[in-house]
Amino acid sequence: MINRALLRIKVAQVLYACFAKENTDLVAAENELQLSIQKSYDLYHYILLLIAESRRYTEVKADSLRDRIGGVRVNEMFNEQFMNNQFARQLGENKDLYSYANERGLSWEDNTEFIKYLISQINRREYYCLYIAKKKPSYGEDKKFWRDIIANEFQENEHFDHILEQKSIYWSDDIDIVFSFVEKTIKQFKEENGADQPLLPMYKDEADKTFAFKLLDSVLLHNNEIENIITKYLVDWDIDRVAKMDLVILKAAIAELLYFSTIPVNVTLDEYIELAKYYGTKKSSKFINGVLDKVVQDLRETSELSKFKISNKKTKSKASSELKETESNTETEGTENN
Repeated sequence: MINRALLRIKVAQVLYACFAKENTDLVAAENELQLSIQKSYDLYHYILLLIAESRRYTEVKADSLRDRIGGVRVNEMFNEQFMNNQFARQLGENKDLYSYANERGLSWEDNTEFIKYLISQINRREYYCLYIAKKKPSYGEDKKFWRDIIANEFQENEHFDHILEQKSIYWSDDIDIVFSFVEKTIKQFKEENGADQPLLPMYKDEADKTFAFKLLDSVLLHNNEIENIITKYLVDWDIDRVAKMDLVILKAAIAELLYFSTIPVNVTLDEYIELAKYYGTKKSSKFINGVLDKVVQDLRETSELSKFKISNKKTKSKASSELKETESNTETEGTENN
């Protein structure tokens, strides 16, 4: 689930914190990276839970009122299609979702007011009117209904943002990417799988997991050498004057160029230039692009690209033991962001 684009962001965030605190302890950094990745996976499950619990909330509320005010009145207040949405009901029975949620303590029980608010917003939308006009929506139409909700109800939603901020400091930066994973999950759901429908795994494969920790360790273990490379290409500019996040992005990019021989150069350049656009200043991407172009050109001319000789340092950390060349799967630009 957590692709390399998000893993690069996670590594950059941890590195920024390490250098800001002047604490480059490898084990502590790896623990922080693992926690940050775990929190992204929590958010993925938390959003899926919202879908299931929104349908369940409506059903429970309708049942509790049925005896008091009558079925006709309840049907006017709560739409039957929403309560019987096949996809949301299937998700509410998903074994993996609720097993993970229980293990991690994820729940919407303390935020039912937001569920109530979300439903009221949905009821005002044109896509909702089109959906309830169908007498008996198909499974595919039920899935599309929730894809419409995901696409329309959470952008610049202050109520939702406030909940995320309360729940975890890690979630605000992850939300856009995690929603894309939720969208992918909805598309992959099949009615015949029932409660056994698999969710996305935390990592696509072992190589992605290794990538994140190897990238973090590569920067921290070889920080001085990488800084020397950066300094070489800073014309009339002292390294201490470079914006902290720009410096972190440069370090991570150069580490990837040097120590990840299977990742194409253009993939690395594109990924970190995009990262600079999101986390840097208006001038960051141009600055980083200029420095990296010079680094790549020099390494190519000296035949040292991906073969930069730096002595290996021993460490007891979990990821440094994986710093051997374990990436047997050759990456391509097309698969880099899957």
